Amino acid sequence: MTHDENNIFSRTANLEILSINKICHLSIIEPRAFACPSLKELKFSDNGFRVKTALFKPVPSLQKLDLSNNYITNSPVIFRNLFSPLSNLIVLNLRATHIKRLPERLFQKIPFLKILNLKGNEIVTWNRNVFKNLTSLRHLYLDGNNIQVINESSFPIQLLWSLEKFDISQNQFWCTCAQRWFVDYLRSSNISKILKNWPIGYSCVYPDDKKKPSSRRLLAHRRASLWERLILIMHSQIDSSHMTNSKRSLLDTTPHLQYQQGLGEDLFWSAITKAVRKPFKDPPIAIL
Repeated sequence: MTHDENNIFSRTANLEILSINKICHLSIIEPRAFACPSLKELKFSDNGFRVKTALFKPVPSLQKLDLSNNYITNSPVIFRNLFSPLSNLIVLNLRATHIKRLPERLFQKIPFLKILNLKGNEIVTWNRNVFKNLTSLRHLYLDGNNIQVINESSFPIQLLWSLEKFDISQNQFWCTCAQRWFVDYLRSSNISKILKNWPIGYSCVYPDDKKKPSSRRLLAHRRASLWERLILIMHSQIDSSHMTNSKRSLLDTTPHLQYQQGLGEDLFWSAITKAVRKPFKDPPIAIL
């Protein structure tokens, strides 16, 4: 089978589920090949087919669509034309479809979308509007992409609150200060309870000295990374007698440096005052 013709399924009035899988020689699909008013679920996976035209416009009643292991165009216009007609879609599987970019305000045209699988693509980042106002979404899979940083603009907080399953494991995480928001959110919320493969699937690939086996936690990497980036400071009210043994040795052997603003002042004082058990509102008053 190399060719799906127009209206080939239109005479099957009661057809609700259609599977066309693992047909590696399929090269042409006519624009109305899937036209079938009763069709609710289409499984079109593992065909290696390059989806470039609006094939799903004739099936507006479709509720489940599996296009995994095919090739989806990265043209924003064609991408929108493919999926925007599917306003009744509940499940969309785009696993391993070579997606690099997510067009903004696409998924908002699919108001009932509950499960979105984007696993195993080449996504690095996206516009902050991509996941905005997805009030029905409950399962989101972004594992196995090239995501480096998760920050406050990556996902609307309302979406994170409403998700029941969330997977961003096996990505190319950078353990730098840009990752601070995500780590803080992990600590202050219950999101780790819905994260799949947590913590073993979350590790750093950059910088090189933070590369660890996957069983080491991103949170631990991040904590170590932050401490290593602090500029040590000496104040008249802080000396080695205030410190635990490890910090006492560190400060006793480190040259005094002037602290520069803009490098994380709040984080610095929060860590230092906790370590020396001094009130946060009673910081040292003089810099040596």
